Amino acid sequence: MMISTADEDATADLVIAELNRRRVPVLRFDPGQDFPHRAVLRAHTGQAGRAGTLTVGSRTVDLGSVRVENEARRIVW
Repeated sequence: MMISTADEDATADLVIAELNRRRVPVLRFDPGQDFPHRAVLRAHTGQAGRAGTLTVGSRTVDLGSVRVENEARRIVW
């Protein structure tokens, strides 16, 4: 599983902690911090569709298995 969010996202921290407790492998990706310095993106498209991997640190996710979901949260001050 891949979660794309900021490093300092407290809500994502709770979700990731629960996934870790359930032993679900998680790759946390902060596009503003990780790419292109700490992340390695290998991707291509072709007749068979999209394929590739995203690696951050020691974790790798198969891009072909990523399902996109978007959750928008508003900060209330």
